[in-house]
Amino acid sequence: MRTALAVAVGLVAAVSMVPAADAKAPEACSTLTQADVDAALGAGFTPLPQARGGSDYSACGYQKGRDTAAVTILGAPGGNGVEANTGREERQRAAGHAITPLPGLCDRAFLANLGPTASILMAAKGAWQVDVQVTISGKSSPEAARKLARSVCGRLR
Repeated sequence: MRTALAVAVGLVAAVSMVPAADAKAPEACSTLTQADVDAALGAGFTPLPQARGGSDYSACGYQKGRDTAAVTILGAPGGNGVEANTGREERQRAAGHAITPLPGLCDRAFLANLGPTASILMAAKGAWQVDVQVTISGKSSPEAARKLARSVCGRLR
């Protein structure tokens, strides 16, 4: 009986970790454009090669010297971005990172402070998890990350 229950629980857990079958991550560079980066951070950033990982992952970045802006879009397990984002926040808290909720941004968002010079904005929009990181002069820029996240989430459906 215990073995059957463990197998059943394992199958439910495995199914809940799979994004919706029709989930295909949007091209990250179509959600975070050169114009967005220029408006938020100033001109002079150049695009980096876009990365894709299967059908449910896309990443895009821009760089000017040491300054960077990047977005990653990842399919949420079970197609529920808000639920996935809540779990991510819980894991960040458990890891000891300071969390700042960002009400009104995307469907749900928070900023995780990873250390003295690093933070990441983690958001949910529909079936997607969205990560935005901005580094200026070697330090994280949460306000710029918020501006860029608004643009990205505004383009996701």
